[in-house]
Amino acid sequence: MAITSYPQLITDICILSLSSLVFIFVIFLLLQRREYQPLRSKGAKLIIISTVGNFLYTALILIVKIYNNVHELGFVYAKSEEDLRNPSCVLGLVESGFAFPLFIIPYFLRAFRLFQVFTAHHRQYLEKKRNGIRSIFKKK
Repeated sequence: MAITSYPQLITDICILSLSSLVFIFVIFLLLQRREYQPLRSKGAKLIIISTVGNFLYTALILIVKIYNNVHELGFVYAKSEEDLRNPSCVLGLVESGFAFPLFIIPYFLRAFRLFQVFTAHHRQYLEKKRNGIRSIFKKK
């Protein structure tokens, strides 16, 4: 039973509460302003998905840390060490298998979209250069 666990536990609970409030405020702002520039051109849905993933990732890390601090303080009864690891392992799997991909996949989709746009622009530029600028306005 470590004396330093009480302040860590209180700090972790405060950080989790504060980050939850900030997350709710940010989601509210994103939902209110999703039809305005620059959110409309950036894909507000992907930004909201990434924000939710970021919050889940952060919240799960803090929940595992709070669980471990509660165990150190002796508030959790377990028959064996394996009983203590199970909730942490499940939360870790959810964190790495669901929250982190939810956080990172919108960035990959955005990068892929930008790559497609620039590739199409480059193809059009090369066609203009090869055929001359008048060929773009001719009917085929």
